[in-house]
Amino acid sequence: MKQRVHGLYAKTLCAVVVCVFTGMASAAQQQADRGPIEALTAAQQAGLDAFVEAFFPGAKYIVLKVTESGRGLSSRPPVLDVRLEIDGKKASVAIDQEDGSVYSYYLSGQKDNDRGDLISEAEAWDGCKSVFAYLGIEAERSTFDFHFVNDGYGRVVWDIYKEFVYEGMPCRGSRLGMEVGASTGILRNFWYAPPITPLKKPEDVKKISKEEAAKTAREWLQKCLYFHAGNPRVTEDLDQVIEVVAVPNDLLPELTPIPEEDPVVTYYCWEVPFTAVEHGRELPGRLWINVETAEVIGFWGK
Repeated sequence: MKQRVHGLYAKTLCAVVVCVFTGMASAAQQQADRGPIEALTAAQQAGLDAFVEAFFPGAKYIVLKVTESGRGLSSRPPVLDVRLEIDGKKASVAIDQEDGSVYSYYLSGQKDNDRGDLISEAEAWDGCKSVFAYLGIEAERSTFDFHFVNDGYGRVVWDIYKEFVYEGMPCRGSRLGMEVGASTGILRNFWYAPPITPLKKPEDVKKISKEEAAKTAREWLQKCLYFHAGNPRVTEDLDQVIEVVAVPNDLLPELTPIPEEDPVVTYYCWEVPFTAVEHGRELPGRLWINVETAEVIGFWGK
């Protein structure tokens, strides 16, 4: 797997953007399942072997199905979705198409209960250390958010999450998220999208103002067929307009199409919050305006 340094890949390792507005799921799906793959390459197989050995030392596994998947909405490149059986346990992983290193992992059939002794936040953190070791990253507990989740359907977990930051700016589309069973202490899943730094240094970028970004957002939303009927309203509070590092997306026809084979790149953007009405509900969203070109490069439901 690769980590971007100023837009280029350097060797190392690096969880799905939830779309708020209806209709985005179908757009994202168009980038997904491309059909089955008959066999893994030697490099992909070696990467998968290394993952299994790291998390299930000495275990034997079989590959049940391999499907090509698009890059989706995150900072990770296109992957292969691989279904496995590891010592009788079903699991799914998303692997790098070149070297087979794993971006995400999900262990099937896990159920926790909310009775008896549940592990503490500190114990849940200990359950994540295998992820940090595998990814080759240093992680500080204070930089992660911890949430205890009990959905009433057997998902009683510690949800541990962080969004990456570059030069004080949130990196939209990049994150590390993990779930640890609260009654079992078992790592149920992780999802990793690496932070990718833009080609330029922040000090080398000539920026448009927040006012210009908000004006651009208003004009763009009025022309956007998807939002026009929803009476979109851009925030009047410019303190809510913040600078971020964002990965372009093409979820809407008005956004520039992104060829699947193109490398993943990021840009410095003004993130402009707005609201729009859909099916009688007021829903929030964010537009990313390139700070240099004033181009709208992406959209994200809040």
